Amino acid sequence: MKLERSSKANICCAVVFVMILAVVYLLFLTPLYAINDDSAMANISYGVFGTYSNRLIFVNICLGSFIKQLMQLFPHIPWYAVCEVIVILASFIVLFFLLLEQFGIGGAVFPATVVTLFFGYSYIARIQFSQTAGIACIAGCLFLFYGIHQKKIWAHSISGALIFVGSLYRFDVFMMLLIPFGGLGIYLIFDFLVKKNLKALTRYIVPFVVVIAMCLAAKLVDIQSYKITDDWVQYTEYNALRSNLLDFGFPEYDDNKDLYHELDISKSDLE
Repeated sequence: MKLERSSKANICCAVVFVMILAVVYLLFLTPLYAINDDSAMANISYGVFGTYSNRLIFVNICLGSFIKQLMQLFPHIPWYAVCEVIVILASFIVLFFLLLEQFGIGGAVFPATVVTLFFGYSYIARIQFSQTAGIACIAGCLFLFYGIHQKKIWAHSISGALIFVGSLYRFDVFMMLLIPFGGLGIYLIFDFLVKKNLKALTRYIVPFVVVIAMCLAAKLVDIQSYKITDDWVQYTEYNALRSNLLDFGFPEYDDNKDLYHELDISKSDLE
């Protein structure tokens, strides 16, 4: 992996800035899970319910297996939280590096400050797995475009790893972000087709195809792992419905009276 001198300097600056940011937040604020789902998955991974488990419900079983192995090797370290913080910090480092590459150290001060003020607290001090998935996928996709455009092959592995890990934290977030970034990719592909630049077209398509294939394969493994018993199948169906209700709210009572009557749920129960 060969880096230009300016890129090395920007990487060092990004790492130092993010580490200082993390230390400041961790010194003055106590990191907490933003929602109960993270607390529940952390407890599962820590063996609170009897044994270490790799089935973390929302988080892909591939990542769950990795955390389980770490817990078995070093049981006194809260690896669920540590892994999530590492992914968040790595994503911030990539984002700040891209700002430095685009604007230089002088021009990057303002956007870096804005990102720090608006997103630093909510991501570092209030940990939430969906947010972690989002920032990892966003940083990874932007870094992948950067690597392809600048013809820097070394960036492909880092960006691919971020996107892949982001999809492991929450696949739905990965799919949601695939729409805008996929649209940008299609636009660039169409432009190369018009210009008949097949070499550049291949350079853009292959990295994205590889990353998307990895994410889909990991999701397939996760789906199959929960089909081992009828109990797990029923639980995953229940949990998916529960998650949708919590994320999008309950249907209007007046428009679904028959359903609510069948479930013995009154309007006051919803309120």
